[in-house]
Amino acid sequence: MSIATPIIEMHYLPCIAYIKEISKYCAVTIEAYEHFIKQTYRNRCSIYGANGKQDLIIPLVKKSAKIPVKDLQISYDMKWQHTHFMSIHSAYKSSPYYDFYEEEVRALFSLKEKYLLDFNIKCLEWVLNVLKLPTTINLTEQYVVSDEVEHDLDLRNQIHPKKEIVVEHPKYLQVFEERHGFIENLSIIDWIFNDLQGARSYFS
Repeated sequence: MSIATPIIEMHYLPCIAYIKEISKYCAVTIEAYEHFIKQTYRNRCSIYGANGKQDLIIPLVKKSAKIPVKDLQISYDMKWQHTHFMSIHSAYKSSPYYDFYEEEVRALFSLKEKYLLDFNIKCLEWVLNVLKLPTTINLTEQYVVSDEVEHDLDLRNQIHPKKEIVVEHPKYLQVFEERHGFIENLSIIDWIFNDLQGARSYFS
């Protein structure tokens, strides 16, 4: 089997660097059969709260580390959906574009998806729709080894919270910038809510 489109891991409400990469292509393939890696963007994102950078983490049902991510289940033991929505609401309620999408975001966080992959795909599809990006999302049907992907098309594990990612994207006005300065490469929702037209222009 040969992968002709870029392949990348799933992210939760992806950062700007992730969207920048996938926006270059008409279609991308999400790796659905990899093993879950902790402390990555697969189940976390970063927003700009009143106290600076704030991580939102989706809790998971504890299973074997070798379970394919497509089978990774979300834990609902804690009311994380309410916590994440209220964190986003508090962070962006005074931003220029939040009001236009508040109910759609609320609806996302009312979903009770069993699997993390399914929820992440729903979030990504919402982002692509808001940004008016035509990128099609596909899923792998088995684990794809590196030899089966052209080097330039294997984007897996290049965007990581512990890696220094240099993203040359324009600055835009952030709600709490006067307190903590400009923070780059947050979840794409930071750019959407603060400067939607700028984000659309950049990715178009």
